[in-house]
Amino acid sequence: MHALLGINLGTTGVKAAIFAAEDGHVLSSSFVEYPLLHPQPGWAEQHPADWWQATVAAIRTCLAQAALRDVKPADVQGIGLSGQMHGVVLLDEENQVLRPCIIWADQRSEAQCRWMTERVGAERLITYVSNPALPGFSAPKALWVRDNEPEIFARTRTIILPKDYIRYRLTGVLAMEISDAAGTCLLNVKEGTWSREVLEAIGFYDRQTPLSWICSCGVVHDSIDNQEGELLCIHTIALRRRT
Repeated sequence: MHALLGINLGTTGVKAAIFAAEDGHVLSSSFVEYPLLHPQPGWAEQHPADWWQATVAAIRTCLAQAALRDVKPADVQGIGLSGQMHGVVLLDEENQVLRPCIIWADQRSEAQCRWMTERVGAERLITYVSNPALPGFSAPKALWVRDNEPEIFARTRTIILPKDYIRYRLTGVLAMEISDAAGTCLLNVKEGTWSREVLEAIGFYDRQTPLSWICSCGVVHDSIDNQEGELLCIHTIALRRRT
């Protein structure tokens, strides 16, 4: 039997499910919680390592349940990801996480929103990225780190979103799906590319790798990373587009 694995990285936990590829019926599912941290009022953070550990546990549970229905790991033909938006995961030059992720619910970046709006211009911001600067979006969160944790920001080489971190751990590929990129307040939505005007205005453009590669919805990566495949007991998944 051919099967598909879905992973949803939520705010309170990760859900994984294995579906029959033929008709979509659920073969197994699992939900694993992780902590939501509030270091100060209005702040909301999570540790990417907690996401990954929970994802591994959820996948292993799904595979164990599916095995009771004679579904083997080799039967899983693809993985689909969904998850929370707007959070910022900061990676150094070796792609190591630098600090806890400031997630979508965090409200600490009001001052950075005002600065970004003044720096770019309220009307031009809408023209360039189709959104105002709001605390829920990714760019003000990254600016908060720049302003309040400059030593961490100086080491940042890549900014990705929560779901992207799980993709990276699974595949070794740093990428951001375009609808997620639209919620960063840095994407030229009309052209589907990072807005050079906004990046230059807020001082991000000259950084070595300010953001990850944008991929269109439906782009399929070739395979999962061998090391992580061993960890998850998945050895033969081919993440290829079917024609």
